[in-house]
Amino acid sequence: MNIQISDQEFLTFCEFIYQQTGLRFDVSKRYFVDRRLSECMEEAGASSFKDYFHNLLPLHSQQRQRLINRLTVNETSFLREAGQLKCLTEHLLPEILQQHADNPGANRHRNDGEFRIWCMPCSTGEEPYSVSIYLREHFNDFQSGQLRLIASDINTEVLELARQGQFKEHTLRKLPATWVKKYFTQLGNFRKISDEIRSEVYFTRVNLNSPEDMAKINNIDIIFCRNLLIYFDEASRRKAAEQLFRSLTPGGFLCLGHSESLSQFQSYFVTRKFGETYVLQKPLN
Repeated sequence: MNIQISDQEFLTFCEFIYQQTGLRFDVSKRYFVDRRLSECMEEAGASSFKDYFHNLLPLHSQQRQRLINRLTVNETSFLREAGQLKCLTEHLLPEILQQHADNPGANRHRNDGEFRIWCMPCSTGEEPYSVSIYLREHFNDFQSGQLRLIASDINTEVLELARQGQFKEHTLRKLPATWVKKYFTQLGNFRKISDEIRSEVYFTRVNLNSPEDMAKINNIDIIFCRNLLIYFDEASRRKAAEQLFRSLTPGGFLCLGHSESLSQFQSYFVTRKFGETYVLQKPLN
């Protein structure tokens, strides 16, 4: 079946996706969008864009989620932006834990000494699992049960893969061989991450553009939000800055991708530099 999508239908669809997710597609992405949209329309048995679009409108539409899964980019790796992980263990966590010690009653929602890290978008899980492993290897004060590690994505298919914790050999290439041996077991053509690491990460679907979803994520000490906002326009990035600001506890840190602009965030956050690594901090007061 060859379903044709008119110019007006394309614009209507792009505006709908923008309002739902913050992702901005324009005519330069026409081929990509048309192909993904046509695939989903065929799978749904839709005879026209109008019929298909009507089924996207309900808030919890399965067809809407399936389409979002097709439109999102899922690029990730183990030890991605390793400089930030070094910064995490040498600077950010010691400062966070000192804040907790100085203000023991400020966060009654958590156990003593607990810290909360949120990785988003987490894709197939390499980034949050990297955080968990790196802390065990490089953070001397780390204790089991001390970490609350939340990982989220808008794509439900990659979240399911992340929960399984199975990776092809080449995806582990950045990890030291001793770490692979220590934290992974061979499972056919895959390496499966240890149950100890896997159980430490709580995976959940979160749409950064949804106030309802974001209301569930709060009192976070450190957020890793890398290379998502490059797909947002200025208005969406400003909205994202507000949402991420609310999710952080006072004194908490936000780590963006190295190529992402900080300009939309400077009215909310303080820019900190640790060596060659820049991070954003929510003011304590």
